[in-house]
Amino acid sequence: MSVIIACSNNKGGSGKTCCSVTLAHALANRGKRVLVCDLDTQCNATSLLLRIGDTPRNSLYELLSGTAETADCIYPSKYEMVDVLPNVEEVAAMEFDLIKEADLKLPLLRDRLRPHADAKYDFVFLDCPPNLGFWTMSALISANLVISPTVSGSGFSLDGLLRTIKLIKEIQQDTNPGLRFFRLLINNVDRRTTMGKVTMAQLADKLGSEMIFSTTIPASAQFQQAEHLRETVLRQNTKGPGAKAYRALAQEVLDLVGG
Repeated sequence: MSVIIACSNNKGGSGKTCCSVTLAHALANRGKRVLVCDLDTQCNATSLLLRIGDTPRNSLYELLSGTAETADCIYPSKYEMVDVLPNVEEVAAMEFDLIKEADLKLPLLRDRLRPHADAKYDFVFLDCPPNLGFWTMSALISANLVISPTVSGSGFSLDGLLRTIKLIKEIQQDTNPGLRFFRLLINNVDRRTTMGKVTMAQLADKLGSEMIFSTTIPASAQFQQAEHLRETVLRQNTKGPGAKAYRALAQEVLDLVGG
């Protein structure tokens, strides 16, 4: 069976897409078959994973509208052993109609994705938008685990995390009892600053240290450089601190899930 991980935090700029794409790449480098599903209508994961000039015929839109089979909506990315279910901006227009029939439509992603994922992939990452709307709820109904990236030193990111955890508990009770909060991933860490140290202590106090990844992602210009090049840090600078951190994170994830 595939491990389906939603990357979610009700706050923009917390590093969800970077986590989804880079961790997928790191796990693929360890021999795992990985799928990244772009659920954010900003389509950043799609842009990072597809080659320039790629124009997929099908996407999340066709998958949920039922006009294409799941396998026909998934494409190889530019990274070996990483596939992508791309998104398009037109999906944003679907949300209003989907919400009107939420009880019927929220499980659509789970029902159409999970059988295919279980047959083909070791890991699936659901890259969620920075809100708790339809797409995030659909992801949480579909997932086994939730990783919630948060920015070290950001009180707003912490607030978004707490709202996400509240929604996870509601979905556990109502729809997906197998869902669990996996770990918090702390991004943009500068251990030299007092604020960074205080935030990490606050998070450990609120959640318990066992709910936070031991691996943290350092503050590094390497991430901005990689984004500009539409690459992950694992390809942009393999020996840099960001790449080292994500390789360590991939190993920690494998250790925790027994992979």
